[in-house]
Amino acid sequence: MSKNTDIESLKEWEQLKEILTGEEKRQIESILRRLDDDKIHASEISRILPEALRLSAKHGNRLNEVLIPIIEKTLQESMRRNSHILVDALYALIGPATRKAVFESMKGLLQSFNTALESVFTIKGIKWRIEAIATGKPYAEVVLIHSIVYQVEQVFLIHKETGLLLQHVKTDNIIVQNEDMISGMLTAIQDFVHDSFQVSENDSLNTMNVGEMTVWVEQSPHTVLAVAIRGTAPVSLRQTMTDTIERIHSDYIQDLIEFEGDTDVFQPSAGELEKCLEKQVKSDDKKTPAFAWGGITAAILIFMTFLYFQISDSIRWSDYTETLRQQPGILVLNEDRGIFTNYISGMKDMYSESPDSLLKNFGYTTENVESEWLEYLALDPQMMIRKAILILDAPETISFSFSNGLLKAWGKCNEKWYERALRTAPLITGVKDIDFSGISLSEGENVDAIIKSIEKTYINFVKNKTRLIKGQDEKVEKLVQKIRNLIKLSPNKEISLEIMGHTDSSGSEKTNAKLSWNRAKSFMELLSTHGLIDIDFTIKGIAYSQPLVEEKTENDRQLNRRVSFDVKLGWNEK
Repeated sequence: MSKNTDIESLKEWEQLKEILTGEEKRQIESILRRLDDDKIHASEISRILPEALRLSAKHGNRLNEVLIPIIEKTLQESMRRNSHILVDALYALIGPATRKAVFESMKGLLQSFNTALESVFTIKGIKWRIEAIATGKPYAEVVLIHSIVYQVEQVFLIHKETGLLLQHVKTDNIIVQNEDMISGMLTAIQDFVHDSFQVSENDSLNTMNVGEMTVWVEQSPHTVLAVAIRGTAPVSLRQTMTDTIERIHSDYIQDLIEFEGDTDVFQPSAGELEKCLEKQVKSDDKKTPAFAWGGITAAILIFMTFLYFQISDSIRWSDYTETLRQQPGILVLNEDRGIFTNYISGMKDMYSESPDSLLKNFGYTTENVESEWLEYLALDPQMMIRKAILILDAPETISFSFSNGLLKAWGKCNEKWYERALRTAPLITGVKDIDFSGISLSEGENVDAIIKSIEKTYINFVKNKTRLIKGQDEKVEKLVQKIRNLIKLSPNKEISLEIMGHTDSSGSEKTNAKLSWNRAKSFMELLSTHGLIDIDFTIKGIAYSQPLVEEKTENDRQLNRRVSFDVKLGWNEK
């Protein structure tokens, strides 16, 4: 009874614990699961990270100080592992930007050159040159001053409240002493106007003349836009300035309100400021003097003639060097095309085509082409075939191939050349083995024909004997000669000759099997006496299983008492 009471008390206690602490326990377990689950952490961080970065960026440069070293190390590691990734990414940006910059630079250069060229042979040009000497200015600058209606040379974006320079752009070839000092002076002048004259807070100085320069000023609630102009600018420039400062004010309003001295955020505004760098060149309707045009035409003709000959020579030289590179046994290592003399050097095999012999095909001589060639041993297939043709003095009917040290030849030739080639070919440097089995002699013999002739030869025996019948000696001599010719035409092949003995139908199967084997063995011994040591002989007893003819007469049975042959060729592994 006491035990049951304790159990019930324990259950009631657990229920009470669940009521009092159950919810808090579950919440704690949920928090612990979230702390231990990396996926939940990543999900929550991804949700709050953008807002955290935005707020951090608003409160100074601490975020930049943390992220910049990390990004720099990441980029360095990426370049170290695979530079092609960044190269491919930047290619699409750098290419168009480079082309645009080159185009604009060339455009400005041509305009300045055109203006200077038009005036160089005129009285006006002489006056400008005298002015340049008197004032100490470069002649190009004097030409520019007299040839433009107006040009905006510098644009300043200034923070209105602090007077700090936010951004500055200028035209090319303009030297600026100190942008921040100029910005401070403009702000000081504005303050002087406000302090010295009774003007409202919104009024400001919008035009200043400084020597040859004019400064126009436009303002927004937080910025001052000032442009330095050389010449007389049109009213439309005011509208351009107004549009520019309005766009900047709209794009950077929050950054301007919270400005604490960090000007990096205003770097992208340079694109907007550059729209104010306007320029207008004077149009001159006066004709260029005839002798000036004559000088220009003559200079152009001389230049075009020189260019034509240079391009023609460049094409011829390129064709010559490319032809040399395609020649077997020639390696072009260095080549240089000069104005009067060209230079080429490399390595050549002694059996290759002479580079000097090819010069005349491209209009060159050894006088205007300096060459230097070192001897080397070429083992490429084309060169080895050329060597075989030259060294062996091969007839046109013979063809060659070369691969992995094996020189193959095929075609038709006389026996004298064939025997000399067999002796000489293995001596060619780089040739490890030869295969002349594809060569047929002028008499019409070749490997296939010899094999077929041997396999059609039959040598007959006396009945129940291993002795040849009369009249077989001549057939044996012809057979031996055919085997020798086969050996000669297949120097790199292993020749296997199987000798098969046959019987007629008389006698028992056991007797015929033994007799046919003995006939094959005795004929192998006969061939061995002729010095055929390069042949792999095998013997086989066929008995009456392969009769040559159907036996109806004694003459038929005599034909079946014979030996026949089977020839096989294989690669010699030695």
